[in-house]
Amino acid sequence: MPHVLAIDLGTTGLKVAVVRDDGVVLSLAARELTMHLVAGGGVEQDAHEWWRQIVAATHEAVAASGVTAAAVDAIACTSQYMSVVPIAADGTPVGPVIMWLDDRAAERTRHLRHRENISVWLERHGLAPFGSDDLAHIVLLHHEHPEAYANAAAFVEPVDAITARLTGTVSANQNTAFPLLLVDNRVHGAVHYDTDLIGRAGIDPAKLPALIPMGSVAGSLTVAVARELGLRPGTAVLSGTIDSTTSAVGTGAVGPQRCGIVIGTTAVAVSHVATSRADHGRALMTAPSPVGSQYVVLAENGVGGKALDFVANLLGQSSRSMIGLAAQAPAGCDGTLFLPWLVGSMAPAPDAAARAAFIGLSLGTSQAHLARAVLEGVALNMAALLPAVEHFVGSHFSEVTFGGGAAQSETWAQILADVCGRTVLRVADPRATNARGAALLAFMQLGAVSLDDLPALVPIAARHEPDGALGEVYARAGKRMEAARGLGAIGAR
Repeated sequence: MPHVLAIDLGTTGLKVAVVRDDGVVLSLAARELTMHLVAGGGVEQDAHEWWRQIVAATHEAVAASGVTAAAVDAIACTSQYMSVVPIAADGTPVGPVIMWLDDRAAERTRHLRHRENISVWLERHGLAPFGSDDLAHIVLLHHEHPEAYANAAAFVEPVDAITARLTGTVSANQNTAFPLLLVDNRVHGAVHYDTDLIGRAGIDPAKLPALIPMGSVAGSLTVAVARELGLRPGTAVLSGTIDSTTSAVGTGAVGPQRCGIVIGTTAVAVSHVATSRADHGRALMTAPSPVGSQYVVLAENGVGGKALDFVANLLGQSSRSMIGLAAQAPAGCDGTLFLPWLVGSMAPAPDAAARAAFIGLSLGTSQAHLARAVLEGVALNMAALLPAVEHFVGSHFSEVTFGGGAAQSETWAQILADVCGRTVLRVADPRATNARGAALLAFMQLGAVSLDDLPALVPIAARHEPDGALGEVYARAGKRMEAARGLGAIGAR
């Protein structure tokens, strides 16, 4: 039976899984990653740390899987996106990772956001420069890390940096290059950059990764890296994907009739549609996907599980203990409401100035109220997004499939069902949602399974039906959240 080693690089954590072609996750190894905050709005990571953790997690995952290294047929990678890694020709990092949260180059790239440029980018690519995109990160490297800029053979997304390290060859595809903003995405399957967009961006084309077809084999595991990972030299390495794509596959959302919700560090709703489209007023867009000839829906809702971690730290609790506390508080938290916009509000109401807050506190507010309010706040934010996604996709979702670290919690899953008023299907092994998605894509690309097989290969651990008696409670809370959007931005202005 075929096996895939899947590498899922998130913002705050890394996961490596061994997955069988029936969707079963045989093992999962996880590691935390360090973020470095830099004065002036900078957020960086160390790609050397990524690699050390990948090596350690790979050994752990393979050892725990019960299969031999020779039984690993392919490696598939997925990662967070809109971050830039400067790498050498063999994939070795030559400077810091500029993370998607970093907005230090917003002013330096203001000229890219002139009306004419925006119009061209939206028409061809689907997303225009916004100040903390890959183009801005490349400009930042040029000015703040000139040695790294000069030594870089290419500027790539994290997933492509990992693939290059595995194979010794630098490449990207139309899906992973989406954050570079340099491909005409009106054509699905493009393998060339748009020369006009490159000219407008002022980017050196010699420092861009070569584009290869989505779903293709990027290369083979080198002898040196195979020795380091304890795997078989020559193992096929598939060209990767941005994690919204594997979130969709990992929740079975491989067509417009299905929707997945993944809450990890951030929260996202995902689906697939046949054509490229965008609703920039609601921050909804699509990216070319290797799932058939479709486009994956990108509906980034903002901070998810990171909100729970943040508040848990303030209260001297762990995230696990917060879940336990949340189960002790009543629905609606006796009026306590959490606004989850720690890094601004994203879809469906984008506002970079919005900030998080607790409102409705009283002398009777307990830590249990605060804990549940965080879970409800993230769910309410998602409930505001789902109707916009339905309109965007052209389908009604009576049920959604729930994955990501938050889906380990029955409490959070039931809150999500109650708040959204929809059946929530909680996936098995939810921490492996993206890793399973990457592996299932690899199996499809290798011919072991078909596109039609994918939804049935996502095992469901539990079904959560909404409690109709709580509908009015959460309808009132949703209205309060909408009314509080301006309030949440006061501290940032």
